[in-house]
Amino acid sequence: MAKELWVINASETGELNREFESLTAKAQNITAGTDYQLCAVFIGTRARERSGCSMVWFDKIYCVETKEAEKQGTAGYTKTVQALYEKYKPEIMLFTTDRVSNVVSASLGIRLDAGVIAHANDLRIEDGRLICSIPTYGGQAIGDLSTKTSPQIATAKVTTAVPEDHEMPAMIKIEQFVPDEKCRLRLVKLDRTYDDSVNIENADVIVCAGFGIKSKENWRKIKTLAKRLGGEAACSRSALRIADVPEEQYLIGVSGKTVAPRAYIGFGISGSTQHTCGMKDSKLIINVNNFEENTFFDISDYGYVCDAGEVLDSLLKQTE
Repeated sequence: MAKELWVINASETGELNREFESLTAKAQNITAGTDYQLCAVFIGTRARERSGCSMVWFDKIYCVETKEAEKQGTAGYTKTVQALYEKYKPEIMLFTTDRVSNVVSASLGIRLDAGVIAHANDLRIEDGRLICSIPTYGGQAIGDLSTKTSPQIATAKVTTAVPEDHEMPAMIKIEQFVPDEKCRLRLVKLDRTYDDSVNIENADVIVCAGFGIKSKENWRKIKTLAKRLGGEAACSRSALRIADVPEEQYLIGVSGKTVAPRAYIGFGISGSTQHTCGMKDSKLIINVNNFEENTFFDISDYGYVCDAGEVLDSLLKQTE
């Protein structure tokens, strides 16, 4: 009997974003040639709609069409995934690293008495067990972790390329699951403290600020340039204080977002491993830095030794 690996979509919006697609592509890669079936779990009022968009990727899809899980927030999602696990017993459960998925995966670990590996940046299967690669020491080293418990639960942010042409499987099975919707908790109100229109993970172009931008004025120029290029502005950790923006939206790196845009343009980036772990799979990397010994030039496709502010002024003038 085939074992099952689940990729679970439990994000707040339920959208099939680039992070979910990249995780699915990685799951396809690691299950190829094994006795694992690749399965998806979609929860919420749009579960069937989302499953229809994803049939080409999975051997089986579990649909849980429910309003209550959404109303109850992370408690509702956790209870629903726990009920699914207890009925179908998958070997591996993978989540993305959005806010809801982080809480649900940790809560499941407690409820199922299972180990949870958080924020893996690479995955593989060896002898039927999930092996997760985790950056350590501020990204200076990579360690491999696995759990001895069942199920094996992990959150991962990977940047595996999603194939443009998908081959439709011979047969797809969609399981309808009706959860027990009784819950003592109910989400009454959700107040967002940030602009949820910022989404650097799905951006094709990212203009990123490092400590070398030196001023908030240059950060404003970076945001303007990113908008004109149809992309998003982002930060390394050292630039967060200069930009004065929320870490959970703008930070790229081990403790922030993992991105793989078509073009990444960095201004004043130091090139620390903590940051490069989060953007190393960008298709084109351009680096502007006034220090010619800057280590970030080593992984850049194009480099320009110049003051960040001067280059920003020139680019803004050319893109008016």
